[in-house]
Amino acid sequence: MKILHTTTLALSLALCSCASNKKVEASEPQAVPIPQVESLEGDRSIEQHIETLILATTRHLGRKRVQLQINNISDLDLRFRYALEWKNKRDEIIGGYHHDWMPMELGALESKTLTITGPTKAAETWRFHAESLDLNSEEPQEAPTN
Repeated sequence: MKILHTTTLALSLALCSCASNKKVEASEPQAVPIPQVESLEGDRSIEQHIETLILATTRHLGRKRVQLQINNISDLDLRFRYALEWKNKRDEIIGGYHHDWMPMELGALESKTLTITGPTKAAETWRFHAESLDLNSEEPQEAPTN
């Protein structure tokens, strides 16, 4: 009985070692096209009244997280929409949900704080863009924070 058990164990080990010696075919990584993302254009007549201050920059799950203070430095009430244009280290624009325009209102000399996380781990630099909102537009009331 011991001989049968030892023989079975030896045969099993031999089969396992044969199975693990199989050659694995190397596969070439496939190039994935990067979609073109258009650059954002802001409205200088609105942007001249807005100051952005960086309060903190951290990483969360590998993605850059920026806490911004948006200041209306004018005596005007501003109603605008904003978006962040993110770029990677090669200065290529990265798309994503932060490339979408979000509404904001700031009273004269008012400030708001935003915490925004980059759309990907590759996002390194950003630029704040703003443009005037049409008074008749149907925009959501609150911008998401993350």
